[in-house]
Amino acid sequence: MGCPGDTVQSILDTAASDACYQAPQTQLTRAIAYLHGQTGPGLVTIDLGFNDVRTCLDTVPVDEACLAAGISAIQLDLPKIVSRLKAAAGPDVHFVGVEYSDPYLGFYLDGRVDRPGDGDP
Repeated sequence: MGCPGDTVQSILDTAASDACYQAPQTQLTRAIAYLHGQTGPGLVTIDLGFNDVRTCLDTVPVDEACLAAGISAIQLDLPKIVSRLKAAAGPDVHFVGVEYSDPYLGFYLDGRVDRPGDGDP
């Protein structure tokens, strides 16, 4: 159900269209409709929140205020999403949060980002 660029807030916003869904549909409304149509045991993976903080990581140093605001927004809104999904899924469906891989790791490994211990002490 994913859509590149969606944030936790855009998934909850049924008034705005995005690159993948025409209002009032969102990832969440589509996922809920899908889950209502399923029966029996299942597994739902959730990979949400990185887009809420991604732009905060684009600066050197990291924009700490932006990061704190993004994390606070995720903490506020992600439980709403999970609650709605769980209600639609029923008791035999398990939920797993999936972490997002580090998009900057490649830069670090090939030397394009300062590593701890590099340079002058």
